Amino acid sequence: MSLPKININTSRLMSSSTNSKGTSFSSPSSSSSSNKSTTLPILIQLCFYPDENYAYRTMRSLLSSRYDYSPDVYDEFGCNVLMYSLRYQRYRLFEFLLNNLSLELNLQAKDRLGNTILHYAIIYGGNDTQIIEKLIEKYKKLAIKIDERNHFGFTPLLLGRI
Repeated sequence: MSLPKININTSRLMSSSTNSKGTSFSSPSSSSSSNKSTTLPILIQLCFYPDENYAYRTMRSLLSSRYDYSPDVYDEFGCNVLMYSLRYQRYRLFEFLLNNLSLELNLQAKDRLGNTILHYAIIYGGNDTQIIEKLIEKYKKLAIKIDERNHFGFTPLLLGRI
């Protein structure tokens, strides 16, 4: 089971940014530095793959013991697979990752703007409070600070009130 490699301009895909610690991407050589393409890790690509059921089955398979994929992957902006699943509203992928692989994921990850996974849940979760509640429950269980400020001074709780 394989997906085609998707070369995209990540500056158009993600307008937010963050620390590039732990980024896992490869950049093909390009003659123009202003038009660089980046190949995102396959697990991140699955978060915006058109067929969500296929993406879910593929992600489960790739993260099984049969393959050697780590769910803790990032793009050049510091966004991880959980952030992408929320950004593209792939809640089935998000639930799978949070419920089955949360110990292998960096739940304290921040993008270049200092946004946490909880910031993403507030921003992209719409009116689905269950996602936010499950994430807060997981944060409390792992003793992760819930009300972390991003670079603009906003906490997830402040964003939820706007």
